[in-house]
Amino acid sequence: MQCKRRFGPKLFQCLKQPENTLVFEDLGHLGFVMACRESGLNEEHCRLVMERLAEFHATSMALAVLDPNIFESYSDGMLSPNGLVKDNGLLIRFFAGNGEELHIVVSTWPGYERIAEKIAKYMKNHRANLVRCQALQDQEIRVLNHGDLWVNNLLFKYDNAKRPQDLILIDFQLSIWGSPGIDLNYFFYTSLSLEVLRHKRPQLLRIYHTRLSETLLNLDLGTPVPSYEQILEEVHRRECYGFFASHGIFPTVTQDKPQTADNNLENFTDADFAKQKVRQMFESPRLRETLRHTLPHFERAGVLD
Repeated sequence: MQCKRRFGPKLFQCLKQPENTLVFEDLGHLGFVMACRESGLNEEHCRLVMERLAEFHATSMALAVLDPNIFESYSDGMLSPNGLVKDNGLLIRFFAGNGEELHIVVSTWPGYERIAEKIAKYMKNHRANLVRCQALQDQEIRVLNHGDLWVNNLLFKYDNAKRPQDLILIDFQLSIWGSPGIDLNYFFYTSLSLEVLRHKRPQLLRIYHTRLSETLLNLDLGTPVPSYEQILEEVHRRECYGFFASHGIFPTVTQDKPQTADNNLENFTDADFAKQKVRQMFESPRLRETLRHTLPHFERAGVLD
């Protein structure tokens, strides 16, 4: 068995004192750069992400065959009970504030009255619903999820024609052992252009499944190869994670860069600042247009029931 693919940067040094410090290689010198988060990724970028993500997930499945306990420490992630109380519960307050603003905005849209009512009920049990989004389920496929797979945590290398040829993942501190539907839904609802999200989702899942299958077979450790239908089921079961990403994370992603200059944890502890910033986020035309497409999808998937 061998896997020559690089998924992340090399770590040169790790220090605990005087401050927790990680020293990584400079990927910029290797030609890797960020894509544009404001407009979302086009189909070409997304196809490459599906291929690399499938290889990353498949490799973790193979490692779990070699050492069944290797991922036991990856049980927290973003939406675990422990994760949601970090920084004195700032994250859950931030997500809840976004959820409240989502309800306010959608309540003003003609034709979305039923969805707005369901969002209000969902937000009454917001913490429990978030924890349920990520919690392990019986008989699911399990992989090491990146856990924060959005456009700014993907560095691309381009050819002379500005076409993406390679990518490397960064920022693995929220990695979680669980369904591949977690990474897939999070990526779909934070990082795709609306055109790709509307029209190319099935094709992207096909690419993911094909590369996952190829990688597992090439690693040749007897790991069961999931069917395409099983992958679709994993994605469907975690549509709730996509709904979380669409209102908890995506509003920040859609902000223009000047609007994000004062975005930091310390500022968000100020209730007035947080309320003003959230209102500003939900004024984004890209966010509103995307939500008009995704919210009926989440309702059909049963996420809001």
